[in-house]
Amino acid sequence: MSINHVLAVVPVADFKAAHAWYERLLGRPADNLPMENLLVEWRVTDSGWLQVTRDADRAGSGLVNFAVDDLVDH
Repeated sequence: MSINHVLAVVPVADFKAAHAWYERLLGRPADNLPMENLLVEWRVTDSGWLQVTRDADRAGSGLVNFAVDDLVDH
């Protein structure tokens, strides 16, 4: 079995703050805002996406791992 697409979903309580935080982390604006003030997406690889979505009930329950060359630099 091969994986052709990866989608990481991060539920947050404070969408505005999380949106800004991920823009700083990734160093660019989101690639898509399919549902303004509810969902924002970044394409992080050819077949991998990160979604940040407002969902206070599930906030803090998503997991996303990033591998970087220099953690301090990021």
